[in-house]
Amino acid sequence: MGAISSGGVDFGVATSYTIPEKGFQYKVYYPSPLMLVVPPGHRLANRETVKISELKDENFLSIYRNSSRAINRIQQICAKGNFYPRIVKETNCLSTLFMLISANMGISIHFQLHKDACKHDLRFVPLDLEDGSQEENEDGAALIWKKDSTNPALQPFIRCVDVCIERFRQEAERRPPL
Repeated sequence: MGAISSGGVDFGVATSYTIPEKGFQYKVYYPSPLMLVVPPGHRLANRETVKISELKDENFLSIYRNSSRAINRIQQICAKGNFYPRIVKETNCLSTLFMLISANMGISIHFQLHKDACKHDLRFVPLDLEDGSQEENEDGAALIWKKDSTNPALQPFIRCVDVCIERFRQEAERRPPL
């Protein structure tokens, strides 16, 4: 965010939860569901899905509140299971968070898109929110820019990204499954 804030660059790519609430705009171009992240020996590691209420007695790990909206979203999801998450550790680095999970220090809820980048042997398990709703994929990887940008290329660039993403999705839909 620093290079965008200082005007060094006009656009960046970030996980939508890391974008500050003020001063920036963003467009999610790769939506990703939130999933339970646990070590392989965890009691819920091999489940098809996990009900959110089953996590009420767990220790949670998260990205620092001041650098991410992740804790707020975890709290909203846990509220659907009628509990408040017990956050035992916060870190400013996703790889550190995954290392702590692999060391059995707690669990987390994170984007499925991070699964391929995870260097640790962790399980990403779909969540059942128990209220009949599906987790909305309104967050994920996002294009970010300054809200007060005066760059005349801003809107044409965003439209170009939209067109490219739509073409990619259409091509992906036409490809046979692996």
